[in-house]
Amino acid sequence: MFVRFNKIIIMLLIVSLFNLSGCAALKKKFTRKPKDRDEKKIEDVVLIPEEYPVSDVDPEVKYKEHYILWKSWQDELIMSLNPDGSKKRQLFCFNGVIFNLEKMQSLLNTKKRQELQEYIDTIKIVMDRVEYDRLSSVNIVRYQDKMNRVRRKIKLEFSYRDISEFITGTKDDI
Repeated sequence: MFVRFNKIIIMLLIVSLFNLSGCAALKKKFTRKPKDRDEKKIEDVVLIPEEYPVSDVDPEVKYKEHYILWKSWQDELIMSLNPDGSKKRQLFCFNGVIFNLEKMQSLLNTKKRQELQEYIDTIKIVMDRVEYDRLSSVNIVRYQDKMNRVRRKIKLEFSYRDISEFITGTKDDI
């Protein structure tokens, strides 16, 4: 019993010592240390403009690239125009077609630009109808035929083999 009493007293002394010390070591361990003054200094950001070299791509090569991209987007558009097709996909294809035609247009002289603008306007009209109208199978066939006609006419009039004399874009325009 005496041994038991001694153990209890020793335990009480240990607990009281911890209480008196206040766990200063633990408190010190978990308190945030103040930052040094050097870390508080914010360095000024200096942006140095860097000039990139002008592209050495010939306007005819650029026209050919956009022509090929236009053909693939136009084919994709015609295939996506069906009653079960996704309207989002159709509009995405319309935007791809228009983007590449406008890039081709920027490389042409004034007369050919106006001719190509007529086709771009036709495509935009069909795009608006597809976007806002209800698509029946009759309308879908009509829009597919119209897009096929536009495709044939552009291929005949704006093929990169036949259009080289009308390309006026310079390397700076690209």
